[in-house]
Parts: sequence; C-alpha cells; structure tokens
Amino acid sequence: MKVVTKGDKRVFESEIKGLDIVRRDWCGLAKDIGQEVLMKVLCCELGKEEAVHWTHAFLTSKAQEMDEGKVPLERYVIVKSLTKDPKDYPDAKNQPHVQVALRLVQRGRPVSVGEEIPYVICNVTGEGPKSSLAERARHPHEFQLDASLRVDIEWYKKQQVHPLVTRLLGPVEGTDAARIAECLGMDGSRFAQAASARAAAEEGGVAEIGGFVEAVSADVNALFDRKAHWKEFRSSLPGMQCPKCKVMAPWKELLQPQAWEADAVNALFCCSTCKEPINPRVAQNLLTMQLRALLKEHSEGWVMCPDDNYIEKTRRFTHGKNLVSERTVLSELEYIEHLCEAEQGYSGEDKRGCRDATQVMRDSTRRLLECNGYNWVDCGQIFGSVFGQAVGK
Repeated sequence: MKVVTKGDKRVFESEIKGLDIVRRDWCGLAKDIGQEVLMKVLCCELGKEEAVHWTHAFLTSKAQEMDEGKVPLERYVIVKSLTKDPKDYPDAKNQPHVQVALRLVQRGRPVSVGEEIPYVICNVTGEGPKSSLAERARHPHEFQLDASLRVDIEWYKKQQVHPLVTRLLGPVEGTDAARIAECLGMDGSRFAQAASARAAAEEGGVAEIGGFVEAVSADVNALFDRKAHWKEFRSSLPGMQCPKCKVMAPWKELLQPQAWEADAVNALFCCSTCKEPINPRVAQNLLTMQLRALLKEHSEGWVMCPDDNYIEKTRRFTHGKNLVSERTVLSELEYIEHLCEAEQGYSGEDKRGCRDATQVMRDSTRRLLECNGYNWVDCGQIFGSVFGQAVGK
C-alpha cells in the first residue's frame, strides 16, 4: 500500500511488486483472478478461514464460467515480445509467440524485432493430442478466420490460473495446490502426489507421512502404532466409483469401513454414501491396474519443471523433483498393505468373497514391496566397515 498526495488530500492506493500477477506472460484472466484473491486475503474485514472459504467458492465460480464459455476471448490472450527476427530463433518450434509470428509472415503481415505478439492456446482439430504447445498457439484474429478453433480451457486452468493462485496462497493455511485444483474442476490427487514428491526431495528422500512425525514427537509408542502412522495419509490412488450413485469411494472406505454389526465382514467393499455393495473381484482388478499405472508413471521418470511457465513435466532433466518418487511408491504400497490387514479384525460369515479378494490384494502388494529397495536395510553396507566384512541383510 502506498500514499499518493493529490492536492491537499492523501489517497491510499495499492501497489503490487514482485508477484506473478505483475508479470506479462500471464493472460488477463489469470491476472484478474489472482488480484481478486490477493485483495480478498489481505482484506482486514474477513478472518483467515472466511477468506479461504471465499477463495474456494470464487475459484469454483470462475472455473464454471470458463467451462460454460462465458469468458471473452481477449481474457485468454498472452502477450510476448520478439527479441529477434522470427526466422533467427534456433528453437522456434518450442516458442508459441514465434510460431504465431511466422504464421503472420506467411499471410503477408510484416513483423519487426521488439513487436509484442498476442496469442491464445487452443485445441486445434486434426493435430491430435500430442501436438506441442507452440503448434496450438494462434493469433486472436485467427479465431475469426477459423470457426473450428476452441480455447484449451484445461490448459489455462492447469498452466495459468492454478500455478498463479497456488503461489499467491502458498503461505496461507487451510488450502493447498490439491484443494485449489479441485475448485477449478481438476484432478487434485496429481497435485497431492507432486507435493509428496517435493517434500521427499526437500527432506533428502524421507518424506513426512501425514501426522506420523507429530505423533511420534508427542508419544514414542506411536512409532510402533500403524494406525497413527497412516492416520492422516492422503493416497494418490483414486479408489473405485460406486456403480449406483457414481461417487468415488477411496480404498480406505472400501477396505476399512466403520462396521458395528455382527456380520461386519460384509461391510467391506460397500459404498459409504449409498451402502451399495461393490463386487470384490472388480475392486481387486481395479487396484491392480491402479498400482501398475503408479509404477509405470514412476518408471517413466517424469520430472517437475517449476520454473517453466509452459511445460508441466519433462524427462530431459537428469536431476530434479520426480513427480512419482521411490518414497511415494513405497508409501502407497505400505498404505494399501495396511488397509488390507484390517480384514482379519472383521467378524461374520463372508457371503460375497470379501476375504479372498482382500487377501489377494494384500499378497500382490507384498510381492511388490519385496521388490522395492526402500523396503530393505542393507546391514552389510552399514556395518561392513566396522566388522571388516559384508554382513547379510
């Protein structure tokens, strides 16, 4: 806040410096959303919790406007200046504004060094989903020439609105990247998974799992309590959709339900919302597919690119924060194993094959854990120099 003197009056005006909303490589929509959120959070009239609730509702309404096509095209425009002739860029294929400038030259419209080139990222019919960002950049005037062009709403949510708002609200308690993604209609589990990988990298590969560290600091006995270990753990595995009410049921509700009746084992694999039974074999196969997808994503070696405004992930870097780290894979496998172990505590006659399905899920998870190097401690490597020889595991 700064004070401006106008004649005999002193007027207070806001002045923003050093934040993303003052940078020129964000579209107008992202800037406006970021500024409204910033002003509301800094407003003295609202409390901290009220400001967070207002932000979540505001982002939800803005996402709905984007999905319904109520946002004008000019709000999506990104402007970037040319530092050299478009033909002189060695990496022109990766620069959206350069590709737009070359398209302007092809149509006979001259461009000069230092000129600001506006462009919009869109879904181009016929180029396929694997087309690069630069290939999907178009001049705003091209939308009048080609009626098939559509703004890539998902890209603007993921690469413009979400990162800008997330950085602004980083120090604010009560929200995080995953919650903001959910407000924008995106998959929040991916951002929760990325946050877990970032924590693992910052802590040297040993991430804090939920409230486990806090529980241990308060009670040493909690170190051996598996319930405290996984109490606040947030899994990135989506769970299973109820065939009746279409609500996603997490694995914790399917494998560790709150059941008080005598026939408690049949409470397994039931939707917690409508109590509809779910086929245990279908759930067993779905968990196998989700674990395979997790291992595949880890093996692909995707690395986060926090400093790049246009690339979400890459495999070109040999170092960086992995989206799915080794610690993340180990935590997910141990968590599923812990959930499956609860089956032994449920009484009653199994009428739907819940026990058999749970045991198969537990055995499959344990086989994967036995192949995970983080699941073992090499005593030979630790004590070999002490005893002068290698000691077995």
